[in-house]
Amino acid sequence: MIQGIVETIRKSFQTRDYKPFVDLFTENGAYETPFAVENKRIEGLPAIGKHFAKKIESPINKALKI
Repeated sequence: MIQGIVETIRKSFQTRDYKPFVDLFTENGAYETPFAVENKRIEGLPAIGKHFAKKIESPINKALKI
């Protein structure tokens, strides 16, 4: 089960198809970026989904290859 979760996360960030990653969160889940320049905490599945939907449309996201 853990390997499946890790693989989902890896594929989501590699392909930038974040929906499978977002689907791992529960309705009241939280996403945090404590070590990023912009420390964020996003709470709730709708807010997490909205955050990653913005990332998909970001010009920098389209330009960078990870």
